[in-house]
Formats: sequence, structure tokens, C-alpha cells
Amino acid sequence: MAGEYGAHGPGIKEVLAAANLVVALVVVFFAARKGFAESVKARAQKISKDLIEAKEELLKIRAQSDRARQELQGLDKTRERFVAEVKGEGEKVYAQIVDEARKTADKILEDAKLAAENEMNTAVAELQSSILDKTLQQTEALLRVESGGDPALQKRIHDKLFERLSHDLTRAPGGRA
Repeated sequence: MAGEYGAHGPGIKEVLAAANLVVALVVVFFAARKGFAESVKARAQKISKDLIEAKEELLKIRAQSDRARQELQGLDKTRERFVAEVKGEGEKVYAQIVDEARKTADKILEDAKLAAENEMNTAVAELQSSILDKTLQQTEALLRVESGGDPALQKRIHDKLFERLSHDLTRAPGGRA
């Protein structure tokens, strides 16, 4: 009959079980609270330390990136300067080659003129010598015929002709004096 009269709420057993549970939770809470808080605090410190290290690493990487970018810009400027120097040197070499070619062409032309002049002078001298030889041969033949074999007469005619020839040669341009 106890069931009929009684039970309006939890019984003693349930209250004691609930009290035991609360005490156990309080003990666990106080025991674990310090360890849990330290664990959370340690984890937060590690995360904070990792973030600081990551930030420092990021700053280092950015600094390296900036240095690399500056080096690349410097390399671009160096390349441009090098290209300009090479182009300038190429233009100087080109100008020297053209100048040397002109000088060589002028020298070849001058040498050709001198060679032509020398050949002409040689040809004129050979022609004069040939004409002189033929003239002398004809004169000697004529002397023999005209003098009738008289040596004194041949000598006088020869001397007169030689005198006239010498006089003509000294007056002639390019003649032998």
C-alpha cells in the first residue's frame, strides 16, 4: 500500500544517486578544470606561437620575394645596359669595317692607277726604244747608201743626226735628256 499513499516524487535512492552524481561531477569538474584549463591554455599558447612563427616566416618570405624582385629589376637593367653596350660596340665595329673597306678600296684604286701609269710609261718607253732602234737601223742603212762607203762622210752625217736627235729628245715631254 505504500504505493498508493506515497510516492509523490523521487525516492531516497534516487535523491542519493543524484547527489552522488552531482558530487562526482563536482569532483571531476574541479579535478579536470585545472588540467583542462592548462591544456586549453597550452594549446592556445602553442597556436599563438605557431601563428607568430608563421607570421615571421611570411615576413621572411616577403622580404626574400622583394629582394628577388629587386634583383630581377637589376638584372633587367643590367641586360638593357649590356644590350646597349653590345649594340654600341657592334656599331663601332661596323663603322670600322666600313672605314677599312673604304680605305682598302681607295688603296686598290690608287694601286691600280699606279700600275696602269707604270704600264703606260713602260709601254711608251718600249715604243720609244723600238722607234729609236728602227730609226737608227734605217739611218745607218741610209748613211751607207748616201755616203757611198766614205767613212769620214758617214761620221759627219752621223754626228749631225745625233745632234738633231739629242735636241729633239730634250724638247720632247717625257723624253730622255
